[in-house]
Amino acid sequence: HKSALMMAEMAAAQGLASEAKKYRQWAETMRANFHKQHLQPDGSIKPGSQTAYVLALDCGLLTDAAERKKAGAHLAALIRKKSGPKKSGMTTGFLGTKPLLPVLADTGQLELATSILQSRKYPSWGYAVKNGATTIWERWNSYTEEHGFGGSNGKMNAAMNPFSHYAFGAVTEWMFTDLAGIAPAEPGYSKIRLQPHIPTAAPKGAKPISWVRAHHDSPHGRIAIHWQRQQDDSLLYEATVPPNTTAELSLPSHSPWSKPTPKTTTTLLKPGHHRILVR
Repeated sequence: HKSALMMAEMAAAQGLASEAKKYRQWAETMRANFHKQHLQPDGSIKPGSQTAYVLALDCGLLTDAAERKKAGAHLAALIRKKSGPKKSGMTTGFLGTKPLLPVLADTGQLELATSILQSRKYPSWGYAVKNGATTIWERWNSYTEEHGFGGSNGKMNAAMNPFSHYAFGAVTEWMFTDLAGIAPAEPGYSKIRLQPHIPTAAPKGAKPISWVRAHHDSPHGRIAIHWQRQQDDSLLYEATVPPNTTAELSLPSHSPWSKPTPKTTTTLLKPGHHRILVR
């Protein structure tokens, strides 16, 4: 479905109207078949794996806002059901992990997404760091505290176990686009979207994320942002917008630490350095 939509977009960009129409029709047929065969009346999906929910949300098979919110809630429930004193609750692999945190944040589950990012339980990025990782492992169970290189059950073939494999490193994309909030609004960053998602909670034993600093070197120059919680619970936001661009900045109208669910205010930023304090 997602591939068909991308093909339709590419065909339209080349002026191939009939090809674009064909691919859009294919995508719509696939979406309708998915709804008929897999989507349940209560908003759940069968089969009910975490990856099934993640891919349905990420690939555009669920487009209605209410449908997406229900699916996100079901996904969050699955993760919480699997979590425990030593378990993060994640069961996704190569296909599901990359879009997991983005779809959680997109469906109103930002705090859960952040707790997974910060988790030190198995499986998680933090679990690997806790066990000495300085690179991204190919497998969540490349090394476990119980069985070492034998995986989660002690029987894994350690001969095929790279400790430098980028797949799970795709989480950094979410850190840039959601936590830092840097994304292109138009191809090539001629127009920039700045919209940080600011978490206010953290998993047990961890401190909430109170600041983020990031930059991206675009074709027009460096885009840089920094947001930080201040001592009085206000939000300090700074951004540098490169020449020959503009940035659409979306920030909470009130500090997220002073009001739990503030509304969003959007401002157009011109090139230069900007410093904004949100109380």
